[in-house]
Amino acid sequence: MMVDNRKGEQSEMNQLQDTDAMPFGKYRGAPMVEIPAFYLHWLWVKGKREDTTCPVADYIRRNKAGLAQEHPDGIWDVSPAHEQAILNRQDIARDFGDTDDVSKHWRGEK
Repeated sequence: MMVDNRKGEQSEMNQLQDTDAMPFGKYRGAPMVEIPAFYLHWLWVKGKREDTTCPVADYIRRNKAGLAQEHPDGIWDVSPAHEQAILNRQDIARDFGDTDDVSKHWRGEK
């Protein structure tokens, strides 16, 4: 069961709400409140942070405090260069499967 810790502000008609469907991507059609915070974080650091026209970016901006509670490992407010470094490490971890293998990779072990 997912606990919703997101708190939105009073909305306008065109803003996505928790019950609105995700308009694109892997979770297209699912209610916004059911979209995993790690996925919204991934969208955020992959470019939605700078997007001022995307309703999903606006949803993330308005709900960042709650999303950060759901995904505390995510860095929500840092420089783009720092975000890219974090993503590069996450990509390597995903490719290797666990952090022990990542450490071996960085030490040059097989």
